Amino acid sequence: MSKAPDKQVTNGWDEWKNHVLAELTRFIDVAGTLATKDSVKGVETWCSSIDKKLEKLSNEYSGFKGKMEAKAGVYGLIGGLIPVCVAVGVGVVLHFIKGQ
Repeated sequence: MSKAPDKQVTNGWDEWKNHVLAELTRFIDVAGTLATKDSVKGVETWCSSIDKKLEKLSNEYSGFKGKMEAKAGVYGLIGGLIPVCVAVGVGVVLHFIKGQ
């Protein structure tokens, strides 16, 4: 009994192998065009513009961080004074109640 090739055994590879080979060929062609000197200069220009933008963002973040640290200090002081004021107020009220 001879065995005939089964479509399930190949998992449909026979149908897709031409498509895969065509896509691989296309990727190789695209990679070849990307390797030209003009495209490398374009990528370098793009990278340098990204570096400039990152530097600008870093400087803006530094200024923002300093402002937020100052605000956090003020809000921390206010938050710390609230329980102190409550404690002093309670102490004053208790002092006047005991004094009467």
